[in-house]
Amino acid sequence: MCTYRDPLGVPHRVAVQIKMWTWDDDWTRPLQQIKKACQSYEGITSGVILSTSERATSEFEVARAKLQKELGLPVRVVLRRELLRLFIQHLPKLVAAEAEPEPDL
Repeated sequence: MCTYRDPLGVPHRVAVQIKMWTWDDDWTRPLQQIKKACQSYEGITSGVILSTSERATSEFEVARAKLQKELGLPVRVVLRRELLRLFIQHLPKLVAAEAEPEPDL
């Protein structure tokens, strides 16, 4: 579960699944886990599946779209290429922010 406030101050709670597998045609376990999280925790505003896989199957995409409609919230899949791009784009900023000393009060 990841929580944050967007630039407008609106709180968000995201159910996240991280997977290192390649999808079989009928493999929907990450979707089932997102659904279970949404049933178990209040206030979830979206679901995200991060995967090192190169692609998701069309069967998985159909199941993802169905779950998204059923839950009434976005369920997004981020695959390897986009995941790498996001790390390259944002990781240096995060590391730099962590390295900055805390201000003296």
